[in-house]
Amino acid sequence: MKTIIFLFISLTMITSTPLTCSEALTTAECTNIINGIHECIWHENQCQLKTCQNSQIPCDGLVYQGELCSNSQQGCQSVKECSDIDNQESCSTLRPQGVECHWDQQCKVKNCSHNTKSNCKLTNSEKCIYQNEKCSSINQCSDIVEKSRCLVSQIQGLDCIWSNDSCLTNNCKAVLNKEECFKSVRNSEKCFYTQNRNGDNHCLSCSQLAEECKCNEYGIFGCQWQNNSCFEASCNQYTNEISCTHESECVWYKPMNKCVTTQEANQYDRACDIYIYGSILHICTLLILIVLW
Repeated sequence: MKTIIFLFISLTMITSTPLTCSEALTTAECTNIINGIHECIWHENQCQLKTCQNSQIPCDGLVYQGELCSNSQQGCQSVKECSDIDNQESCSTLRPQGVECHWDQQCKVKNCSHNTKSNCKLTNSEKCIYQNEKCSSINQCSDIVEKSRCLVSQIQGLDCIWSNDSCLTNNCKAVLNKEECFKSVRNSEKCFYTQNRNGDNHCLSCSQLAEECKCNEYGIFGCQWQNNSCFEASCNQYTNEISCTHESECVWYKPMNKCVTTQEANQYDRACDIYIYGSILHICTLLILIVLW
């Protein structure tokens, strides 16, 4: 009997406890609701879901129902972009949708020009660099005009090189001399010199060829067209001696029965020589010890 009474009281308490904001009839019930999703507030004589608009200042940085709140002249307001913020303090603090804002008579999306020398860095996904005594936006190496800035451009995710009084992307095209071109490697790609009859020749790599016919034209340098792009074929992709030796940089390494670069073959040979020498030395040492024993 006691168990039945206890269950009855428990069920009565559960059913009488409000589970949503709209079910609450008093301030106490409203503030005690915890449904794990939304927060309730007693506003205008009723229990409502808490939003920026029915909240009180200060509310900078609070988030209700996925909306970012900001202090404003009209009270607490929700903001979706920098221009929704109407005061300098909130503008410098909040980041609507993750965007950094800047106050200049009004709240704007921050860009490189708003930075000083000390904080001239990536701003809202915009690459910034300090040159000509100001913080400038850059998209590519050629946007950099100072040698000192060009050489430290890696911090902005650009791989640049200073050549012929210009900042250039550090690829084969930056190599101006034909002899140096054939000796150079850029971004793990071998460089080669073009063979245009009109004399407009320069240093390139396979990945810089955007047309299939051009890519096939330089197949002698290992260029191959695949998936709408040109790439430098690697020696290890060749599975037989005939196709392997067709490429000037590849050799068929018989001890391992695979295609490798000439540099890899030399390294394997050197390692093999060291191993054989070490084995002979070890055997000689054992023989000397046996004789002396």
